[in-house]
Amino acid sequence: MSSRRALGGVAGFLCAAALVGGCGSGDSEPTPKSEYIEEADATCARQTRKIHRLIVPYTEGKGYAHLSAPEAKKMVRKVLAPALGYEVRSVRILVLPEKYVPRVLHFLDVWQQGVDKAEADPVAFIHAKEPFAEDERLAREFGFEICGSL
Repeated sequence: MSSRRALGGVAGFLCAAALVGGCGSGDSEPTPKSEYIEEADATCARQTRKIHRLIVPYTEGKGYAHLSAPEAKKMVRKVLAPALGYEVRSVRILVLPEKYVPRVLHFLDVWQQGVDKAEADPVAFIHAKEPFAEDERLAREFGFEICGSL
């Protein structure tokens, strides 16, 4: 067997082993986008858990529908809007691959607008069917699983 043929066989084996193991498929190496999404979703998950703990005294596990207008205003203005605003700012400061900056900033702007609307009219926010529908759609299209929802 020639050395050239032996090298070809070894190279072929290594290539086949790499493909069987998933190497070279693009799934084994995280991309800057996937790393950003993972970090952002982890940040959002922490903040969402905190928000859910903070609103329990207001909702008593019954959801928002039973809240009176004064209770809704208090909960949204003292807990929900500040916590969601913090979540938006926390995601905004993460390092993002440059080519995605305009798209993510648009999503964050839409998300912040939803937070601002909630703060401006807490009662309408509480009774809205899907108050964050647009930012959630943008978030899912980009690849976020947690950010953009409540």
